[in-house]
Amino acid sequence: MMSQEQEKRKILITGATGKQGGAALTAMHRDLSDRYTFRALTRNPDSEKSKSLIAKGVEVAKGDLMDKESLERAMTGVWGLYLVTDPFTNGGAKKESEMGINAVDVAFNAGVSYIVFASGGGIDNTAMRVPFPFYASKEAIQDHISSLAWPVGWATIGPTGFMENFEMSGPMSKGSISSLAKPDQKMYWISAKDIGEFVSLAFAKVDEFKGRKVDIAGDELSNNDCAAILSELTGVKWTYWRIPTFILRFISADLFQMGQAFDGYVPTEVDIAALRSLHPGLQSFRDWCKEKGIGKPGDPGTTYVYAKTFWQRIFV
Repeated sequence: MMSQEQEKRKILITGATGKQGGAALTAMHRDLSDRYTFRALTRNPDSEKSKSLIAKGVEVAKGDLMDKESLERAMTGVWGLYLVTDPFTNGGAKKESEMGINAVDVAFNAGVSYIVFASGGGIDNTAMRVPFPFYASKEAIQDHISSLAWPVGWATIGPTGFMENFEMSGPMSKGSISSLAKPDQKMYWISAKDIGEFVSLAFAKVDEFKGRKVDIAGDELSNNDCAAILSELTGVKWTYWRIPTFILRFISADLFQMGQAFDGYVPTEVDIAALRSLHPGLQSFRDWCKEKGIGKPGDPGTTYVYAKTFWQRIFV
């Protein structure tokens, strides 16, 4: 008779030391350890984050989404896969689609039964596929996944704008936030933590999620709305600064194209109330700020350490 541990199915999580993969692994490890064991794919198994996963009983496998042999080793004995791809740190949108399709092919050939893909909110919005390069790359991966006959099936989770994007270059500067969109453009937002919660649900309720693309958001706010909430919470006036498009040209061709596209951005509608019925703890932007410890000095729970702005670094 097999032991209880042997009877459990194994899930491989890519990007397990990053925001999305890390949040997914945290939620699944907390809620699904009675049914699954977990293997984390990472380029650096000797990193502190990798060591912390090992300490929790998670297997760590060294691998890269473009390294077929490493993926084949990592997917040995794997029942389920959570696939995360990143266009911003791995060579842009074109490279992202190559990485994703390569990983999908290895998974399918290795006998993976069920795959959950980290797509993007609104990818089915045909008007946005060309302006947003990563929409096209994720759509290509998504289409390839759905074209294959997985033994159990597939699901995609489509996060909208990350609340953590405000911390992209480090902690936020008190009084100022910045992004690519117009100040009054309504946007959908999701916390990384909640991405993990929905991925965990996709593995907990396979029959409900398979064959579906679920776009997720916890709030709908403009960047000016976000600044107003931060002003209220901290007692300090916050303003929103839109990053000039010409600056993006020097950072990334994909980001430059995205910056231009936001002038005509029309988000695909997300039913936040229905999502909250699935996940009652779904965070609003205000909830996310409070959990981060953002508030007035001396308030209970105020722990957030702000970065200094460029001018503060010079003059303060």
